[in-house]
Amino acid sequence: MCQSDTVSRRSGRSGADGMEPMKMADDNGRRCLTRTQSSGASLILGVLFPSSPPLTVSIEAQYQGFPDTTGACAMDPAHGILSCGFTAFYFGLTNRRKNPQNMPTRRQIKRDSSVLILVDIQPDFLPGGALAVPDGDAILRPVRKLMESRTLPFMVATQDWHPPNHVSFASQHEGRAPFETIDYYGHEQILWPDHCVQNTPGAELHPDLPWVHAAAIFREAMRPDTDSYSGFRNNWDPQGKRPSNGLAGYLHERETQTVVVCGLARDVCVLWTALDAAESGFVTFFLWDLTRPVDPAHDDDTSRQLADAGVRVIHSSELNPG
Repeated sequence: MCQSDTVSRRSGRSGADGMEPMKMADDNGRRCLTRTQSSGASLILGVLFPSSPPLTVSIEAQYQGFPDTTGACAMDPAHGILSCGFTAFYFGLTNRRKNPQNMPTRRQIKRDSSVLILVDIQPDFLPGGALAVPDGDAILRPVRKLMESRTLPFMVATQDWHPPNHVSFASQHEGRAPFETIDYYGHEQILWPDHCVQNTPGAELHPDLPWVHAAAIFREAMRPDTDSYSGFRNNWDPQGKRPSNGLAGYLHERETQTVVVCGLARDVCVLWTALDAAESGFVTFFLWDLTRPVDPAHDDDTSRQLADAGVRVIHSSELNPG
């Protein structure tokens, strides 16, 4: 069973440096998960574009330390989705840690001020995929039902979207095997099998889900030198920060107050997304039955981290927004 050390969190200005991570390991020294909280600026935004003809748009942007950063948008004619990669900035956010003694109530889920975030529901994370989550395909039918019901009509998807030479791939580290760990930028980096490589079938949003309902797609891990688990922020970069990808800013601009998360995997990307949502000031709910873990042994620790952050775990049947 994974045990958690104490973790330092920082509240305050956008762009704060990352704090020391929470590190977890079981009694046998096996690798568990490591995370921390910080804020910053940068990277990926996708938007729903109500058009069917193919469309390509080029965007140029600059970010401190990356003056040559560019981005591009490409239309998916089948779904009417314009997916974009570019540098995005949102300043003025104040991180706020929730009080675990004052957990959110279901009355705080309102149709007109809530978002459903669908995390990384991609073939490579399903059985038969490059980084399969056990029983991951069991969430497809209920997630589809939830999306089609439009119980929460504002929906956002995240999409793992690695370049082929991504630093998190074991294949990029000679003599290393998947699931080994290395020290990277002063933090533990899990080495994964190559997965969700850009423009491969395993990286696409799962074709059985109605993505036409998604208002935006936020892509993760597009920088080859930095991993990303959260839909809100990258993992640590060479400067020791966890830059924002603009999702919090987008949701605040939409006057969103409540975030509801589901997807894959429960103990990695859905967990980190939920914790960062709470840290960004959103009332946050976690649909436990619409997630599956990489390792079920992490479930107790996942529950503890969510409770400590003030994230409420509920069943999808409890969704009844006002």
